[in-house]
Amino acid sequence: MDRLKYPIGIQTFEKIRQEKYIYVDKTEYIYNLVTQNAYYFLSRPRRFGKSMLLSTIEALFKGKRDLFVGLAIDSKNWAWEQHEVLHLDFNGENFRQEKALDIFLDTLLKKLERQYSIEYPEGSFGFRFREIIEAAYRKSGKQVVILIDEYDKPLFDVFRSKSLLEYNRNQLQSFFSVLKTMDQYIKFGMLTGVTRFSKVSVFSGLNNLNDISLDEEYNSICGINEAELSNYFSESIQEMSEKANSLPEKIRDELKKNYDGYHFAPYGEDIYNPYSILSTFSKKKFRDYWYASGTPGELVHLLEDSTFPVPEMDKCRCSEDEMMGTDIYLKNPVPLFYQCGYLTIKDYDSEFKEFTLSFPNMEVSRGFSQSLMRSYMNGLNASSKINDFVRAVRKGDAEEFMRMLESFTAGIPYDLVKPSGVKDFNMSDIPDEEGWIKGGMEAHYQNVMYVLFKLMGFYTQAECRTSNGRIDLTIETSDYVYIMEFKIDSIPEKALHQIKDSDYFLPYRHCGKKIIKIGANFDTTKCRLSSWIIE
Repeated sequence: MDRLKYPIGIQTFEKIRQEKYIYVDKTEYIYNLVTQNAYYFLSRPRRFGKSMLLSTIEALFKGKRDLFVGLAIDSKNWAWEQHEVLHLDFNGENFRQEKALDIFLDTLLKKLERQYSIEYPEGSFGFRFREIIEAAYRKSGKQVVILIDEYDKPLFDVFRSKSLLEYNRNQLQSFFSVLKTMDQYIKFGMLTGVTRFSKVSVFSGLNNLNDISLDEEYNSICGINEAELSNYFSESIQEMSEKANSLPEKIRDELKKNYDGYHFAPYGEDIYNPYSILSTFSKKKFRDYWYASGTPGELVHLLEDSTFPVPEMDKCRCSEDEMMGTDIYLKNPVPLFYQCGYLTIKDYDSEFKEFTLSFPNMEVSRGFSQSLMRSYMNGLNASSKINDFVRAVRKGDAEEFMRMLESFTAGIPYDLVKPSGVKDFNMSDIPDEEGWIKGGMEAHYQNVMYVLFKLMGFYTQAECRTSNGRIDLTIETSDYVYIMEFKIDSIPEKALHQIKDSDYFLPYRHCGKKIIKIGANFDTTKCRLSSWIIE
């Protein structure tokens, strides 16, 4: 029996079909696309199959029917005509330098101008693109197909630089707006990307695009659904189960827990991460493949710069308008985290048109927590401390745990957000009548504690709501429930009294586990946990 071939990193449909790699048939969706409308936009996370989708559409419009034998579209009423295809791919380029986008567009257009014998190109990038489209139309006598992959790469690369972001946005807006005026020359057009930058964005000149990013009909156009996992990977699951000396059902459970859970429509079915699925079957090991292939350093910094509380990443809300586009100046980080694949749809309120978002699976939750912790530890690897924390918490040694926590917090730098226009300052220089500084300190340390306990693998809640108030943090193990309350520049007795006076322990009184109440205080002058009381 031939060994199964997994197309990891291969994004060319023709190569996959000719060299007999596993191909998950998406041509039913593609047929619906090309027969129902002419212009589309699709947003999906990186490594979810957008490039493969466009490569398949390219082969379709080039009339390469032999590549589609046995696929869903092979039985459809499709003419298999050959069209000129302009495939513009922004992948693999670094647009962080000034004028990098200009150089890329000029190089790209020169290549196409040579291809279509345009001898004396002149004018703006948009004008030159228009000339190329007309030349391609004249060459074949048929309308042209335009495919643009990762259109937003020049924006995403520079989203933390307002000046470069604005410059690149203006250039792309001018370049892509040509498509709106060339309808008589264009048979089909599709743009893909991770994000849809809204408001004053490239889309202000492209209102003829049909955005299918949240359409239930196309929820599964990228990625792998449950039926596809069974149809294409049953043999792979069997191979893994034999190697691990485990039941196939156990392998399926691990696949679902680690890589499933994505939803790209309000009521869409579960989608597996295709890159992690293919990598797992190829390596026959469970690892955080997708997350390790490109950790979100910029997004972590964005989260740190914002006021968004980390514990709410587990269950946050976002309006439909926000989900349909990311503010170009990124005042709200949640839509970007969704579009990049670090959050996904968990529920939808049709009355208020509001989504509930959360981490899709363990790979993302674990990986994102690790990235945050590395950032909190100023680049140092905190994993060596995690096992010691786990041992202390599991055996109920709260005193040992708190001593380690004291040492841990002392190693975490805390850089309070500076007031506008102030280069250097001390916290003591700023009046704090409203308590916003201490509130920020408390939220920061609560974020750190929350991420730490998520990494420890426990069921952890932050600001847990009860009938009498909100618990700062609870940790639940098989034998113990820890209830913790944090104060800033106060005394731990006050935190402990709050736990008892508010009866925070009542929901756990009959759970059969030992309840440990901890009041703790952070000292802002020392920037660490300074004292605690355990009861």
